Amino acid sequence: MSAATPDTTVTPITYIIVEDDPSLRPLWQRKLAREPDFQCAGSFATAESALKWLGQAGPPTFALVDMKLPGMNGREFTRKLKAAHPQVWVLVIPNQDDLDTMLAAFAAGADGYMQKPDELADLPRNVRDLLAGRAPLSVRVGRLLLGRLAALAPAQPLAAQVTLQENIVLEHLA
Repeated sequence: MSAATPDTTVTPITYIIVEDDPSLRPLWQRKLAREPDFQCAGSFATAESALKWLGQAGPPTFALVDMKLPGMNGREFTRKLKAAHPQVWVLVIPNQDDLDTMLAAFAAGADGYMQKPDELADLPRNVRDLLAGRAPLSVRVGRLLLGRLAALAPAQPLAAQVTLQENIVLEHLA
């Protein structure tokens, strides 16, 4: 009787890159190629070509997406990708670090946001965080977000804004 051979195959984590800069696509691909379980399924200069490919090949595990693309932008691509394949994780990697771009990306369905090329060294770790359900954020954009939230904070505690009559109703509800 022979012992069963253990299954040592690893299911690859597939990804696509949607970036119009021809020097960045191979740079990201080389960085992720160092991870034994990552497999590039496609690299595209336009959102339209990526969507066409997705219609034929099916969804990857995650997508790296630039926000400023020729033709359809990254926000619209993310929206369409998530509508068709909600299980695909989307990590947006724009050039700019402004809060409006980040909020637009998240509103479209992005799952994470990091700067390029500053955080290239952190790309594999950020992708693994993304796949674990965490939302990687650029440190600079995180600070911008905290600044915006602090500006939105009410000047007085919420309890001080509740009228006496509203307080009585809340007590009865409780």
